[in-house]
Amino acid sequence: MDSSRIPPQSSHSTANSVSTSGTSSNALPARQDPKKLIKASFECIKKIMELDTQSTIADLTLLETINSSSILKFKDIETLYLVNNSDNQLKDSEFKLKLIEERVSKLVILSDQLDEWSRELEVKSMKYTRSPSAE
Repeated sequence: MDSSRIPPQSSHSTANSVSTSGTSSNALPARQDPKKLIKASFECIKKIMELDTQSTIADLTLLETINSSSILKFKDIETLYLVNNSDNQLKDSEFKLKLIEERVSKLVILSDQLDEWSRELEVKSMKYTRSPSAE
């Protein structure tokens, strides 16, 4: 037996532990089969790999969820941008419409003045055309 594996004992306890058959009652457990130890090691490694894989899958699922949430958030931002952009276009169109309305109202005023002048000219022209024929 390998003496480096046997724990040191006091001299009187060694004498008390020896039985009549010459074997020690504090004997080390029997050596385990190397194949069983290797199998147990592989089972431990397998369990570690399974747990690590499950952890990685959970992390990837979390990242996928965060990514999906971000996509939805940016779609909402895009929608808000489009609405805001359409509001800006609407405001721009409204400004242009007001400008056109102002110009049209000025044109209406000008056309009214031209109508008035045309009537005055018509009256004056009738006076001149009647006057010579009246004489």
